[in-house]
Amino acid sequence: MADFFHTFGAADLALGKPGIYGLPITSTVGDALCMLRDLGLAEITVWDCASDQRCEARIRKWECRECQCVGKVNSLDILCYYAAQDKVHSIEAAAKDPVSVLLTPAKRSQIRHVDLHARLTDAFNLILDGAQCFIVPLDNRRSKSLKLSSLALRKSTSTAAAAAVAIETYKRMDFCWLTQEDVLRFLLGCIGVFSPIPMMSIEELGIIDRDVMFVDANAKASDALPLMIRASQQMSAVAVVEADYSSDGDEGLKIVGDISLASLGSCCDETAALALASLSVADFMTYVQDIAGAPQSLKELILSGLEAKTSKDLSYERVKLGMAIDSSFSDSDTSSSSSGSVLDSSLSDDETASTGSIPRGRTNSAKFQRACPPWSSPLCCHPWSSLVAVMAQALAFRRTYLWVTDEEHMLIGMVTYLDMIRVLLKA
Repeated sequence: MADFFHTFGAADLALGKPGIYGLPITSTVGDALCMLRDLGLAEITVWDCASDQRCEARIRKWECRECQCVGKVNSLDILCYYAAQDKVHSIEAAAKDPVSVLLTPAKRSQIRHVDLHARLTDAFNLILDGAQCFIVPLDNRRSKSLKLSSLALRKSTSTAAAAAVAIETYKRMDFCWLTQEDVLRFLLGCIGVFSPIPMMSIEELGIIDRDVMFVDANAKASDALPLMIRASQQMSAVAVVEADYSSDGDEGLKIVGDISLASLGSCCDETAALALASLSVADFMTYVQDIAGAPQSLKELILSGLEAKTSKDLSYERVKLGMAIDSSFSDSDTSSSSSGSVLDSSLSDDETASTGSIPRGRTNSAKFQRACPPWSSPLCCHPWSSLVAVMAQALAFRRTYLWVTDEEHMLIGMVTYLDMIRVLLKA
């Protein structure tokens, strides 16, 4: 098997990959958010060219290949940063902080620079050592060809003015990145080499991680902040659960949603941070699924939560939420806001759990799902699912993880890209 992979190099995985967008490390958190929003991306790379004055002078044009990628940031990182207790009431100031504040040592270590002609086996070893992404230089001639064809396409295609401005403002670099998804897709393409492992169940292979992060749907969303930050670093997710009983009468956790970069998508709105700091997990998930169409009562609930934490004037927050500063709300809106949740106002205090805890007694999960607008359903597999089926499902939906549940949707654990790659490479 080792001889088989020695015939491949990083260039084989980089074939056809476009150049990536990069952000100088001299940029601010607000710059990163604007770039994500303008380009509709979920994450971007951050580059440091300060070691070379020539690179620093040409950094915005990305014409120097001596720059080093020092990490990547995503919309979930920024959302959690804005929602922190010391930042949520001064988001304008937080937006001016350098983007480097988001690059923790753990996030910096997830990026590796790999030569275009490096052996694929070397890249595999880096993944097993904890790398999430490889930065690979593109061939100069191919890069120029891509830029010319991209320019011709833009000239021949009618697009929105904002999109055209974004394309011209942000330049693609002469680098591409290879992710764990690219590696897993490659391994699936030559899955026969690993027989009979692909046909074995994930339970037989022992790759189910049962130590997962979860939060109760009725808990405060702000309590889940540490878990969300950890999930972003690990390319994982936080399960949104409710306590329920199986048909056998055993109490367990039923998964009703999840919080991750994949489920939030390119949520690049500052008001999502306000919602995260003030709403319950269920209301927060409802808000981010349709920010533009969020009901007035939910916006008022956000303001009520912020008012309880500060005596600061909230005129800025009202404007960001699209509410008039002197607006008055109807009795129905006020009653909905004071209930604590627009999804289920009948829940009592003893039915609401904090992060990681399970409510006592049986909660009405069916009632919760009827009251809640449709979220992105969490992708699930079962312990008896074969490895190849789980790989195909994860790659089809481009999710770095799948939840493992039983036949009654009770949470058992999680399986990730890294788990699947590791069991194949160590075979």
